[in-house]
Amino acid sequence: MQIQLIIGEFMFRHLLKNIGLGIVIASTTISSPGLTQTQSNLSSPPKLNCAPKSNQSRILSAPNPKKIHPNWKNGIGLSWSLLGKKIIKNNTGIYIKGNLYSPRGGLVNKNVFIIQKEWDCS
Repeated sequence: MQIQLIIGEFMFRHLLKNIGLGIVIASTTISSPGLTQTQSNLSSPPKLNCAPKSNQSRILSAPNPKKIHPNWKNGIGLSWSLLGKKIIKNNTGIYIKGNLYSPRGGLVNKNVFIIQKEWDCS
């Protein structure tokens, strides 16, 4: 597996921090056969509140549309929510990693993935 730091963006963000704007983003590109994945580590992670667009929205165990989480093979209702912590882009799509909460507000699954286009996030 090869990890490559995108120096241009990192140096630009580092410069902004040094002049007092306080923005720091480090991006990595991870490559392996058949998969290229880019992650952005923000100085303060995104806090995305997400709700399923339909009962066909999926909960995944990995950022891959074929990796349905074992607890969610039968789908999910519309009242569930995910608090997103990280956005992951790879050659299969854009995913959000976060914690899944029940309609009553209890934490059900930590560190699961959703497909961004299947959920409404704000």
